[in-house]
Amino acid sequence: HLYLYDLTTGQLKHCITGGEESAHNGEWLVRNVLHFDSASRELLIQTAGRDNTISPYYRDICKVNIDTGELTELMSGNFEHVVYQRDNITCARYALVGLGYLGAHATSSDGKYLVTTRSRVDTVPESLLIDRDGREILLLEAADTSGLPDDWAWPEPIKTVAADGKTDIYGVIYRPFDFSEDRSYPVIDFSGGFRYYSNVAVGSFINSTVFDCPYLVGSALAQLGFIVVSMEGRGTPCRNKAFSEHLYGEPSATSDFNDRIAGLKQLAKQYNYMDLTRVGINGLDGSPATVFGLLDHPDFYKVGAVQTFEDPRMGICEVSETYEGVPIYGETSKARHAEDCVHSLQGKLLLIDGMLNPTIGVFRLVHALEKANKDFDMLCLTTGIHDIPSYAVKREWNYFVEHLLGQKPPGDFSMAFSYEN
Repeated sequence: HLYLYDLTTGQLKHCITGGEESAHNGEWLVRNVLHFDSASRELLIQTAGRDNTISPYYRDICKVNIDTGELTELMSGNFEHVVYQRDNITCARYALVGLGYLGAHATSSDGKYLVTTRSRVDTVPESLLIDRDGREILLLEAADTSGLPDDWAWPEPIKTVAADGKTDIYGVIYRPFDFSEDRSYPVIDFSGGFRYYSNVAVGSFINSTVFDCPYLVGSALAQLGFIVVSMEGRGTPCRNKAFSEHLYGEPSATSDFNDRIAGLKQLAKQYNYMDLTRVGINGLDGSPATVFGLLDHPDFYKVGAVQTFEDPRMGICEVSETYEGVPIYGETSKARHAEDCVHSLQGKLLLIDGMLNPTIGVFRLVHALEKANKDFDMLCLTTGIHDIPSYAVKREWNYFVEHLLGQKPPGDFSMAFSYEN
C-alpha cells in the first residue's frame, strides 16, 4: 500500500490506499505507480486483488487522491492490464534481446492519457488508449492471430485449492493442438517460481512475464503430447504477506510442491485424461526449488529437467538473503538444501548448465549425487548466465519424450532460435 508522510516532521499523515474505508479493508496490493499529478493531488496506479471474483494476479488501473484516499477505477475486469513504464525491469529485459523497449512509457507526460494492453491467457491482446477518467478513446491495435496454426488450442486459466484446504491457487493448463478427451496424457508440472518472481503466465503471448517464456514454452511442451500445468504454490509473490512468506527461509518450500500436487490431483478428477502415474517437472531456468520435486516427492514426479540450478547460498546475496531468507555466511540454519536430500532420488533427472555460469551450486549437487550413487544425466554447455541455446531445449524436450511419453525422439530433428547463427 501507499502512505503519505510529512517530510518536515517525518510523521505518517495517513494511509493513501488500503485504509478502513477501502474495499476489503486493504486486503489487496498496489502493484505499480504510473504517474503523479501534483495539481490534482492524484496518483495513477495499478492494483490487484480488490475484486475477489477474478484472479488476484490481474492488474487493473485506478486513480487515487493522496489526501482523501478516494479511489476510482479506470480500467478493470477479468483481464491482465499491461502498462509499460520507462526503464522498468520489463522494458530492460526486452531491450536486452534487441526489442528496443528501453525508455518506453505508456503514460503521457501530463498523465492525461495512457496506453494499456489487456488480455488473458485465452484471449487476443488488445491495446487501448484511455484518458485519466477511464474513457476508452481508441482501440489502437488487436493482435493479428492469422498466423496461428489452424488447430491452435488456447490455454485455460485454472483455480485449485492448496494443501491447506483453504488457499486458492491459480494457474494455467496447456493442451496439445490435436487434443482428444478420449486419450490419456502424461502431465508436466511447469512452473519454477521464485520467492521474488512469479513465472505463471497471466496474459497471452508477449503480455506475460519473462519475455513471454512461460506462455510460449508451456504451449510448446504441450504440443509434444503432454498436458502441461503451470501454477504457483505458496511461497511466491503477488498475493499477500502470509502467502509470500510461507515457510520463509526453506528453499524446498518455494512454490510449495504440496500445493501443486494437491492442485494436480484436483484437476485430474475434473479432467480424467490426465495420467498422474506419469508426471514430470520442468520450469524456467534458475529456480532453486525445481529439483526438490523429484527429491521430496519421488512417488509422484517421475522425470525432471532442471536448467541452471541455483543454490541460494551461492547466489546473489541481495536476492538470497532478502527474498529467500537464506542466512548470511556464518549463521546457523536448519534449512534443507538439495545436496542434502539426494538420497531419495528415484526418477530420471537431467541437469543442464553453462560452464560460463557460477556453477558451484550445481556441481555441489552433482558431487552429492555421485556420493549417494544416484543415476542422473547432465548436459554441460559452453554458454553462460541463463543463455539456453536451442540445442539444450531440444535435448530437454527429447528427455521428456523418451522417459515420460515413452517414445523415441526423432534423431534428425534440428531446431534453432531466430537470434542464433
